[in-house]
Amino acid sequence: MTERADLDDLLQPNDGREDTASPSPTRRRSLIAVGGVLIAAGLVAGAWAVLGAGGGAPLALATAGASSPAAGPTPSGTPVNSATPATSASPSTAPEAAPEAAAPPADAPAAAPTIPVFEADTVAVSCPDERESTVPLTFRWSSDGAERAWIGIATSDASVQPFAEVPLTADGYADIAYACRDADQVYTLTVQGSGGTTSSTVAVSRASS
Repeated sequence: MTERADLDDLLQPNDGREDTASPSPTRRRSLIAVGGVLIAAGLVAGAWAVLGAGGGAPLALATAGASSPAAGPTPSGTPVNSATPATSASPSTAPEAAPEAAAPPADAPAAAPTIPVFEADTVAVSCPDERESTVPLTFRWSSDGAERAWIGIATSDASVQPFAEVPLTADGYADIAYACRDADQVYTLTVQGSGGTTSSTVAVSRASS
């Protein structure tokens, strides 16, 4: 009932009587409440005016103790990736193996010995008869790169069928004779070295009487 009486007092017009006394505490509170409502209404109207001037963008009202909003898309629409990409480790370069030292070239095979000269003092022998007669022959020869030498009769390799082992060089070897019973005969010099063997042959025939 008291609250209704107070509201009636506020709504009834002043009948001309002046109340010289101070307003009651209840009336004072009512006046403060009305003033607060008017101030709030003015703030709301001002806020809407600001929103209308800014094109309708939302107004961010900071509140005490409010936490910052989580990061969202950038204005361009591209989401922000807050994670820092891991830097890929550079592949380790394995140390190159040192080139192997080149093997020394194999020794070239030794060359076979040579016989620059091998000849008889004649290639046509004059025989006194055609039976048991023999005629001495003289040979000379030279060799290069040989270690041993042989002379043979009626053979192509004097090292296999030697008449005799002879010096590596000779000038006037006369230990062989021609047998007149043979119409012709071959004499061979064979020399041997680290590179093999080499042979040289001379053919001698009986001269016509």
